[in-house]
Amino acid sequence: MKRTGVFMPNIVLKKASLPASGERFFALLDDLGLSPEAQQAYVQDWVAGLSENTRASYLSGLRSFRRNGFECPATPETVAAYVKQACVCFCVEGQWHLSQEPLSVASLELHLAALSFFHRVAGLSDPVQHVAVAAALRRVKKERGTAQQLARPLVQDDMISICNDIRHGTRRGRAGGSSMSLIDYRDMALMLIGFSGAFRRSELCALQWEDVQFDSQWVILRLRHSKTDQTGEGFAKLIYRSTQGTGFCPVRALRDWQEVAGLQNGAVFRGMTADMLSVTQSLTGRQVDRVIKKLATRVGLPDLPVDDLQGLRPQFSGHSLRAGFVTTCARKGISTAQIKKITGQKTDRMVAHYTRFDSLAQDNPTEGLW
Repeated sequence: MKRTGVFMPNIVLKKASLPASGERFFALLDDLGLSPEAQQAYVQDWVAGLSENTRASYLSGLRSFRRNGFECPATPETVAAYVKQACVCFCVEGQWHLSQEPLSVASLELHLAALSFFHRVAGLSDPVQHVAVAAALRRVKKERGTAQQLARPLVQDDMISICNDIRHGTRRGRAGGSSMSLIDYRDMALMLIGFSGAFRRSELCALQWEDVQFDSQWVILRLRHSKTDQTGEGFAKLIYRSTQGTGFCPVRALRDWQEVAGLQNGAVFRGMTADMLSVTQSLTGRQVDRVIKKLATRVGLPDLPVDDLQGLRPQFSGHSLRAGFVTTCARKGISTAQIKKITGQKTDRMVAHYTRFDSLAQDNPTEGLW
């Protein structure tokens, strides 16, 4: 089978050796009617070349394409039709319905990437690259806009409120000054490390104790993989101990969590048993989202008072810590180059992406106009 420009390791994978997503994907490939050779080629790239999040997203995109009545292998005409329809309607049992929440442009582009990947790995002509698909996508972007929704940033003042609440136990009705519980130590470390290191939620979930190195002045945290480092080159983040007397030191919080939980290896941030007295496996991304939303809600943080004009949304998420770090640093006048040293971002444009709401307020001529 001809496969141009796609790496295929010379190995044989068995269904039993695949992760759950791979098992589901084999069933999908069977349904598509591909040859065993094409199936094998795709699954090799599926397991070896993509992150777990990307595998899940691509699988969702392929299912959406087929669920809406389109067949694979696809033609440029059917992909263009999907582009036009996916943003305004959906299909259930062959019947089309108007969608209350159509696909965003970003989600649609992800689905197209999945289709493109599928056809290239299977040695087929890529219909996504056709001019008809590009024209359909341009029309959708023009009609719907391309502004991405950004998580509400948790800036430093918000973090102080949340950490005070964790420490003093008011969120669970404990008497003032009483000792912190196991989950309090975890949440304190999660929030302070996540913020100070500008971590993505996937990075917090993947962080291992074997990659944590404490020093008298700082802690070094090594990421084996990240969103922008799929080849595993690694990226280290150094976080200094607090010297400002705020009472909230990310290094101390991380060490306290390690000692109280009795952890020496494996995942750093973990879930809790039902009685909240012991830890379980690594937190998932959705669990990180829930922790952050819960803590923000309990201190009464308000929704962001702007509409979607700049692509901002009111709710908090796992990305709020990273966005809050960048926003806080920008407000303090810290250079973009220094910010990128922690975030690992490659371009200034991505840093500006987080601070564009603040930029609207800075040097605004309407201030004091009336």
